[in-house]
Amino acid sequence: INLYPVDEHGNSLFGEEFHLRHDDKLCKFWKYLAIAMIHRDDCPIDSFRVTNVQLVPCVMKQLGRALEGSRDLKTLILIDVDFGREGLGFVSQILGGNPNLKCLSLNSNNLDFDVEGCIIPFANVLKDHGGIESLSLRYCTLGFGSGGSEREEEEDDIHNNNSQHGRTMMMTTTTTTTTATITGLSAILSALHTNIKFLNLRNTSMSSEGATTIAQYLSTNPHLETLNLSNNNFNDIDATILSTVGLSKSSNSNGTNNTSNTNNTNLKTLYLTNNPNIGPIGKMALLKCIFDASSLDALVDSNHTC
Repeated sequence: INLYPVDEHGNSLFGEEFHLRHDDKLCKFWKYLAIAMIHRDDCPIDSFRVTNVQLVPCVMKQLGRALEGSRDLKTLILIDVDFGREGLGFVSQILGGNPNLKCLSLNSNNLDFDVEGCIIPFANVLKDHGGIESLSLRYCTLGFGSGGSEREEEEDDIHNNNSQHGRTMMMTTTTTTTTATITGLSAILSALHTNIKFLNLRNTSMSSEGATTIAQYLSTNPHLETLNLSNNNFNDIDATILSTVGLSKSSNSNGTNNTSNTNNTNLKTLYLTNNPNIGPIGKMALLKCIFDASSLDALVDSNHTC
C-alpha cells in the first residue's frame, strides 16, 4: 500500500514540495481503508508507505489496529507525515504486531520528543522486536538543531547489500545538543545490534556529541554494514573520534595492531559527504582505518583485500 497526494486530475504529487494536511472530511476514507485492510482475507500486506500526508491520532489509531496483527508486513515507510508525539507509539504498535518487519523509515519527521516518555519506550520496543535490518531517520529532527546542507550527492535509502570486501568511505566537503538528546540517540542505537545492516542518520544536524555517541556504538561491533552520516556538522575532531574509538584497531605497546581488540569488523560503508568541517586531519584519521601505512605490519593488517 502506497499513499501520497495527487492533484485534481489524479496525477501524483509524490516527490514534489507538497504536504497534505489533515481534513476531517478525510476521516471516513481512512476508516474505509482500515476496514478493507482488516478484512483483506488472503491478500497479505508486506509494505505500507505514507508520504507527505499528515497522520493525526484518530487516523493512526485506525491504521494501527489494521496493521498491528498482520504479521506479513516487512516494510514500513512514513515520510513527512507530521505524526506528533503519538507517532512513535503508533510505530511501536505496528512493530509489536509484526515480527517479520525488516525495513523502517521515518524520514523527515520531528522526533525531538520527551526522551523518557517517547524515545526510550520506542527504543525498548525496537530492541524487543530485534529484527530490523534497515532504519532510516534521514532529515529527522532529533534535538541536534535544524538544518544540514540542502542538496548533496544521493545515496540509496534502502540498504543495498552488494558483496564487497573491506570498507568504502565517501567524503567530500559541502546547535547545541542536550543531554536528553544524547540519551535518546544512545537508546535507539543500543536497540540496534544483532540484525541491523543499514542505518541512515543523514541530515540530522549532528555534531561532536553525536559523533562520540556513534563512535561508542560502533566500538561494540554491531552487525551494521552501512552507516550514512552525510550532511551533518562533524569536524576533524569528530572524524578522529569516529576513527579511533569506533573503527580503528587497538594497538599493543609495541605499536602493532592487536586483531583480538578490533573495535569494529562489520562496517563496510561509511558515508560522510557534505561535512564541510572535516579537513585533512580528519580525512587522514579515517583513511588510516582502511589503509594504515605506518608500518609494514600495520599495512598487512589493514582491513582490505590486496
